[in-house]
Amino acid sequence: MSTETLKNLGSPVPVSDMQPGDLVFFDTYKKDGHVGIYAGNGKFLGCQGKTGVAIADMSKGYFQRKFNGRVRRI
Repeated sequence: MSTETLKNLGSPVPVSDMQPGDLVFFDTYKKDGHVGIYAGNGKFLGCQGKTGVAIADMSKGYFQRKFNGRVRRI
């Protein structure tokens, strides 16, 4: 599935209510260009070009800047 499909599935969730398993979206090369699975404690599971599938930190650095606040629970 593409991010375009995933961003419309399930229900929207406020950032303050994120739970492990929720989908989180990032504005990378385009709006909602990257999606990951929230793992809790500011981390998410995603597939990044440099690391492949890995846990990344969305509470600082690149992914903090790119996180657009879209959270979906499926």
